Amino acid sequence: MRQLKDGWTIITNDGECSAHFEHTVAIDNLKPNILSSFELIEAEELKNENLNKHLIIKI
Repeated sequence: MRQLKDGWTIITNDGECSAHFEHTVAIDNLKPNILSSFELIEAEELKNENLNKHLIIKI
């Protein structure tokens, strides 16, 4: 991977598509608590019959 001159954009060396995601975590009583969740998104995907999970867009 390399960073472009704009100081923000990251591209892969091979030019292929890539994805990045993060979780928000809070530490409470010395234990991690994951605040972000994809459960709602995944539930909606399961309900959407028109969603094509195999759609790949090459840029």
